[in-house]
Amino acid sequence: MLELNLASADAIATLPGLDWELAKKAVQLRESGGPYTSTEDFRYRLGLSMDQLVPLHPLVSTHRVPMTRSTPGVKPSGRIVDV
Repeated sequence: MLELNLASADAIATLPGLDWELAKKAVQLRESGGPYTSTEDFRYRLGLSMDQLVPLHPLVSTHRVPMTRSTPGVKPSGRIVDV
């Protein structure tokens, strides 16, 4: 399963029906507009048709979101418990 919120353009380009240009656009959209919230969000933002999404759906996920310092409400300390 390919995690769309963490995958590189090279990895996204290996998906059926996506070429290098669409993969590069997917990464740019993710970087400028934030992580994908669902495969439907990925489809909508990339301008894919439902026919293009159906073969991708079992191969991709959007559950994991990259942790960055700019993520609001998240402390980068890595501690489990704040005292």
